[in-house]
Amino acid sequence: MAPRRSGFVAAGLAGLLAFAACGGDAPPLLWEVQSDAGAPVSLLGTYHFGLSARADLPPAVWRHLERAALFLNEADTRFVDARLLLQQAALPAGQRLDELLSPAAFGELLRLLEPFPASQLATLRPWLIGSLLTARLIAPQEAIDLSLLTAAERAGKQLRSFETPEEQVA
Repeated sequence: MAPRRSGFVAAGLAGLLAFAACGGDAPPLLWEVQSDAGAPVSLLGTYHFGLSARADLPPAVWRHLERAALFLNEADTRFVDARLLLQQAALPAGQRLDELLSPAAFGELLRLLEPFPASQLATLRPWLIGSLLTARLIAPQEAIDLSLLTAAERAGKQLRSFETPEEQVA
C-alpha cells in the first residue's frame, strides 16, 4: 500500500476573516478533503498577524503537516525584495496620498505610523497603508503561514506556492 500523502494549503484571507469574526479562541479553519482518485489534502486557513503558530495552533494542525509530503502556500514571502515591493506599492505618477486625504486624516496616519517618513507614506497605495496599520495594531509575531512554511522546509517537505510575492502584490 502506498503511503498516504497530503497537501497542506495555507489560505490567508479566510483565516483572517474567521479570526476577526470569532475571536482568538475559535478553532482553526482546518479541513481534510478526500477523493476516490487520490490522497487526502489538508486545507488550513491562516492569518498573518497576532498569533503564534507554536502557541496558538492545536496539535491537529501539526499532525496534518507531519503527514504531508507537499506544503503549498499562498506565496513564499521569505525572500521579498523590499525595493520591488515599494515600487509595486507606489501610487501612480501624479497621485499622492497627502493630496487624496484631508490634512487631518493624513496627519492621523503620520501619527499612527510614526516614525514612517511622510514623504514616503504619501506615495503608497492604500492597501499597503492598511497592512502597515494592521501590523501596528496587532501584536507582532511571526506570521502563522511563515512559521508553517519554515517547519515544512525543516521537515524536508516539498514546497510550492500559488504565486510569487511580486505576483501577489501586482
